[in-house]
Amino acid sequence: MNKTDYAKLPDLYFRASGVQDWALADTIAVDCMHNYLDKLSLDEFAEFMTRNPSFCRGPLFYLMTSRDPIFQWYYKHGNKLDSAMPADFPKSHSMVNAVIFREEIAPKVEAAEQSGKEPDWEQISQTIQNKYGKDYITDNDYMVSSKRDWSSKHKN
Repeated sequence: MNKTDYAKLPDLYFRASGVQDWALADTIAVDCMHNYLDKLSLDEFAEFMTRNPSFCRGPLFYLMTSRDPIFQWYYKHGNKLDSAMPADFPKSHSMVNAVIFREEIAPKVEAAEQSGKEPDWEQISQTIQNKYGKDYITDNDYMVSSKRDWSSKHKN
């Protein structure tokens, strides 16, 4: 597939999701991410975001991992990427927080559920701080909601 074909993948993604073929939609999004977006420069990615804001804040929000090159752009160059997006779209900080939740918070909460012991919130916070910096602890709605949900569920 060439760049012109990959430029059409966001439209194909939304067609597949429109008919609720989620497996195909995710396959298309992952293909676009790894075989096209990961190979763009930061400026090219920002331009792509301008043309495809719903795709960049939709499936990428759910499928991106900390190992993806585009994650590093959101993490290290969020202000530049945010300026390419409509004002009402989630900011890059939210994209990074979503990945942190999926990789650092949710697995620990799930393991705690299995063991019956409360998650070690301090250790989770320390891990996040070591990897991403203090801002991703103090301004992480996922951490706050995870603690609240745990307390509510366990009457703590």
